[in-house]
Amino acid sequence: MSRILLLLEHQRNRSLLAEWLTSRYEVIAPDWQPETITQLLQASRATQSPSPAFDLCIIGSVALDQVWQQVQACRAAEQPVFLPFLLVTSRLDVKYMTRALWQTIDELIVQPIEKAELQARVEILLRSRQLSLELKAVNQKLEQQVSARQKAEVVRDKAISAQRYSDERFRQIAETIRNVFWMIDLIEPRILYVSPAYQQIWGRSCESLYDNFRDWIDGIHPEDRSRIEAAFYQRAIAGNYDEEFRVVHSDGTIRWVRDRGFPIYDGTNPVHQVVGITEDITERVQAEAEREQLLVREREAREQAESANRIKDEFLAVVSHELRTPMNPILGWSRLLHQGRLKGERITDAIATIERNAQLQVQLIDDLLDISRILRGKMSLTMMTVDLKSIVASAIETVRLGAEAKSITIVTTHTPPLATVTGDPGRLQQVLWNLLSNAVKFTPNGGQIAVDLVSVGTDAQIQVTDTGKGISAEFLPYVFEHFRQEDGATTRKFGGLGLGLAIVRQITELHGGTVSVDSPGEGKGSVFTVKIPLAPQVVEAAALPPTTEPVRNLRGIQVLVVDDEVDSREFIAFVLEQEQAIVTLVASGFEAVQAIERSRPDLIISDIGMPEMDGYMLMQRIRAMPEGRDLPAVALTAYAGELDQHHAIAAGFHRHLTKPVAPNDLLDSIATLLKADGS
Repeated sequence: MSRILLLLEHQRNRSLLAEWLTSRYEVIAPDWQPETITQLLQASRATQSPSPAFDLCIIGSVALDQVWQQVQACRAAEQPVFLPFLLVTSRLDVKYMTRALWQTIDELIVQPIEKAELQARVEILLRSRQLSLELKAVNQKLEQQVSARQKAEVVRDKAISAQRYSDERFRQIAETIRNVFWMIDLIEPRILYVSPAYQQIWGRSCESLYDNFRDWIDGIHPEDRSRIEAAFYQRAIAGNYDEEFRVVHSDGTIRWVRDRGFPIYDGTNPVHQVVGITEDITERVQAEAEREQLLVREREAREQAESANRIKDEFLAVVSHELRTPMNPILGWSRLLHQGRLKGERITDAIATIERNAQLQVQLIDDLLDISRILRGKMSLTMMTVDLKSIVASAIETVRLGAEAKSITIVTTHTPPLATVTGDPGRLQQVLWNLLSNAVKFTPNGGQIAVDLVSVGTDAQIQVTDTGKGISAEFLPYVFEHFRQEDGATTRKFGGLGLGLAIVRQITELHGGTVSVDSPGEGKGSVFTVKIPLAPQVVEAAALPPTTEPVRNLRGIQVLVVDDEVDSREFIAFVLEQEQAIVTLVASGFEAVQAIERSRPDLIISDIGMPEMDGYMLMQRIRAMPEGRDLPAVALTAYAGELDQHHAIAAGFHRHLTKPVAPNDLLDSIATLLKADGS
């Protein structure tokens, strides 16, 4: 009776397989321990023992992973006798088996296991071993009776016949499994036997293979055919034929197979018969195709993330630098003023420096907010017919002082007819201001900036040309990208966040236009070209809002100021009291509600971000009070986004002003609100 060794790590699997096999075979099922496995495998290597340790080993994937070297040693010890190893594993483990493990086993069965399939696989493997043992016995007998050639030939013919023609039970077993079993005579050459699974994998009939030995070779993918044919003839006889290749199915689909061959040793020289098994491994190969694609995508994503992180870190460093830099003169001059160490004109200079650097910080923050709106798709435009000539003139006036400080000449050219477009005048002026500010920043003392306004086809074209440092060819494609600067090093000469040109592009594109840049190279200046579609018909163009201050009279107006920051409260109070308003200061929403209940003011100015009760909650409370239903209200807050403005208006505020606010802007807004209210 054949002896089967069960080396399975799970006790339940051992018990089940032992139950299925005990009726036919002697089953050895020890508790799974690495030491026990090693001892059993070493015992099987005593090839001279009349009673071998086992005829077949059914082994689990964990055990095989730990003792595959001992398994290979066992196989080598029984050569040329065929000592089979059957691997019981899961489909997932199959995908990740290494070539070393594949070469260690003869057959595998994937869980869940069917009893009939297991018995069939075992019977086939034991049959193959029995045939090998019979052949070994025949060879030994032939060696002992070499002089009796005729008798040896009879014994050899018996062995060949037994190997060539399987009994009915073997044929039935072979025809019930999904793998292809085959037997070949290499001398003729011809197919001695092939199982029906050949038709499923190759898509060709078994009869065609019996008629034409090359039928299986012709079905191999053209790119693999010559390699596999050479490997088969060179290695099958040597016992190391084990190849993976593609098969072109008759329906045109591609399937991957693993093909292994084992020589039949019958005493002849050279060996001319080979048996083998072909397994469909398409699913495993597809899974590997790695997984490789996922790894490639992961690597690309990681590289992109690393690049994005690097750009982000550089940008944050620049933001920190640009926000901190104005703080140095602001704090420095403020302390000197506080200490009374400045006299005369130095006081005026100090105040001008503080204001200039504070305005710089405001501009930096506004750029960040604009980029945030753009990235979220929240930037809105107030569209009207606009005269670009007035836009250009206003933008030039804004940068004129900076240009004069560097002795930079600004030359303008307008080619009739006058260019009118449909757009937001404030945003269009922002485009021109950003381009001109960049030109002034990067143009050396004594340089020149030219602004040309012309009509080109259906577009109005504005070109800003400077004689500044220019742009390198390598950086030109990235000029209008967010968070990109040509020089982000600590040694850079020019400041800024690198957002201005990104804002220019986005605003221009929101107007249906385009912006481009050209530069002959570093030190040779640059040319920025903005194109905006012309208005469909010429109508009277809207000029920019007038800059004259509205008439305001706050004498005797009672104002309630709500802010948890004492400095902000006192600043607003000072500005209002200068206009002879009567100001009440409170530090929280609860205090504001109590103040309104005591005496209704003419106006409330409230911060948004406050502890316990924020400005939105406060305004909702006020609107629910009889005293506060129609109370004029201004939100004065550092929450400067458009969404924040919508929230403020929805909560009941009439105006939304952003900190820091200029005194005149605050007073004008209050005057306009009170005038509209009839106060």
